[in-house]
Amino acid sequence: MSDRLPGHDPKIINAVEGLFAGDGVRYAAAEELIYRCMTGKGLPYVKRTAPGQDVNPTLVADSYGTPLSEASSTGYRAKEHLQTSEDGDSSGVGRLSEKDRQRWGDAFFGRDGAPVVSVTLPQGGTSETSSDGCLSEARVRLFGSLEDWLKWSTFAGSFAIEAQQQAGADSRITALNRRWADCMAEAGHKGLKDPEAAREVAARGHVLHGIGSDEAQSKEVELATADAKCDSAIGYSEKRRQIEDEFYATGLLKHESDIALLREMNDRALAEARKI
Repeated sequence: MSDRLPGHDPKIINAVEGLFAGDGVRYAAAEELIYRCMTGKGLPYVKRTAPGQDVNPTLVADSYGTPLSEASSTGYRAKEHLQTSEDGDSSGVGRLSEKDRQRWGDAFFGRDGAPVVSVTLPQGGTSETSSDGCLSEARVRLFGSLEDWLKWSTFAGSFAIEAQQQAGADSRITALNRRWADCMAEAGHKGLKDPEAAREVAARGHVLHGIGSDEAQSKEVELATADAKCDSAIGYSEKRRQIEDEFYATGLLKHESDIALLREMNDRALAEARKI
C-alpha cells in the first residue's frame, strides 16, 4: 500500500500508483539493453539505477499541508530540495570530442531525419518519438512496438498531471485558495495566491541569500508556520485532498478500458524484462 501521499484515499492512490506496477524491473532491463547497444557501438554508457519502488513519477508529494510541528522547526525543507540533484552526465558524454558527442547522440536518441512514430493519446492530442537509436531499440524489445510504448507510457505519465490540473481549476479549490490567501495576508504575508506560491518564495529566499543561510531559513520557517496555521484554520489540506481524490477516481473510471490495455502491455514487458 502506498504511503507517499498521507491524507488521501489509499485505495485511489494505490490504483494510480498501479499504472506503474513492475516499472523498476522494466527500467533496469531497458538500461541493460541500452548499455549493450551503446557499448556495442564503441560508445560509453553508465546504466542508471532503477527505482527501488514502483512509483508514479508524476504523483508527487503534496505541495501543501506541511504539519505545524514540521513547519515551525524545518519549514518546507526548501534547502534540501534545492540541493537534491542527479549527475546528468554519468556516462561522461560532455568529456567527449564534438564529433563523438554527435555519434553518441545519434546512437542513443536516433539520427536526425530518421522516421518518426506518432500516436493519438487516450486523453486527446498526439505524441511522437524517433524510431531510431538504442533507446527505441530497447523499447521495441521490451514492449513489442514503439507505438504501444509511446501511447500507453505517455497516458500513464500524464494521468495524475491531468487530474491535478482539472482539480486545480475546480471552483472549490479556487475558493479554498482565496480563503488561504486572505488568512496569509492577515498574518503579514500578502500577495500569495496559494501554498505553492509560498514554497516558491521560500526557495527564492535561499537563492537570494545563499542556500542554507540563517536569514533564508528563518524567513522560510516564519512563512511555513503561518501557512500551517492558516491551513489548519480553514481545513485546507483535508478539503483539497478530497477534491483531488475525486478527480483521480473520475479519471480511473473514465479510462478503465485504457488502463486495462496499459496493464496488459506492462505485464508482457515485465515478463520480457525478467528474461533480460
